[in-house]
Amino acid sequence: MQLLVSQGAIESLLPNLKASNMKLVYHTLVAIYRILAHGEQLVKQIGENPYVMRIIQNNAGYLLEDLQGHKDGEIYNLVAEILDKFFNTDSDFI
Repeated sequence: MQLLVSQGAIESLLPNLKASNMKLVYHTLVAIYRILAHGEQLVKQIGENPYVMRIIQNNAGYLLEDLQGHKDGEIYNLVAEILDKFFNTDSDFI
């Protein structure tokens, strides 16, 4: 996973969050969820999830927040889970 992220996997996925194709958005969220979940294993070693930080550094947290208003229930539920599990939405995107 670290190799994929170092090669730009997160940055390559982020534009898909703006797509009009709901399946593409959903599967992009699944991929982001899996990357972030893997990053949780690194928290014990380095004190933070580096993949969360990468999303924040790319100003993509706002894309995730915007998807909370998505009309598709699966997308809404998945993005809510991502934000709740991996981000402190009160301060992470500021």
